[in-house]
Amino acid sequence: MKNYKKIHDNKEVADNHVSKIKKSNGKVKKSILKNGKILLEYSYPDKNIFFHGSNQPLNLTINSKPIFLTQDENYAKEYGRKIFKYKIDFKKIFDTAKDKNAVKIYNQFFLPYAKEKFKSELHRFIEMKLGEHVHFITADYLWLFLRISKRNNNDFGYDGIIVDEGFFSVSKKSRLSYVPLDIIQVRLV
Repeated sequence: MKNYKKIHDNKEVADNHVSKIKKSNGKVKKSILKNGKILLEYSYPDKNIFFHGSNQPLNLTINSKPIFLTQDENYAKEYGRKIFKYKIDFKKIFDTAKDKNAVKIYNQFFLPYAKEKFKSELHRFIEMKLGEHVHFITADYLWLFLRISKRNNNDFGYDGIIVDEGFFSVSKKSRLSYVPLDIIQVRLV
């Protein structure tokens, strides 16, 4: 976690800065200096740190099913008494909310594969639009598709998936999970 300090001349500017810091999941302490200026001391979480709530640590030797991690420690607590902290260095994450190519791959390659392979589950597979995250119900299937594609030399270049767990989360901020494609990316901290 990197720490920052910033001095502002007026309250309005300082309050706007505090709002931006909090929107980015930062922590901030506000102090009034003797000269009347406002000191903000703030930090942002490490973007490579993720949490997994469980009653036991992940088995980092088995790579047969996806693991769901979150950057919100409180959300991880909803899944188990013990919270495990992991570091993952994602290089290129499959994010249909921001990446047009991910949406194209989902709709043009994954959907036909899923509809053919999992016919009894057809109701789960709907077309994605830019701005939407992969839904948790289809995440396992997409994870499998991307891993098989990589193994068959049809690698799309992604090393993880951002998944919307939607109604499982208490706050909108914490409803996203990150799913690495390969367990070797994950290190216990």
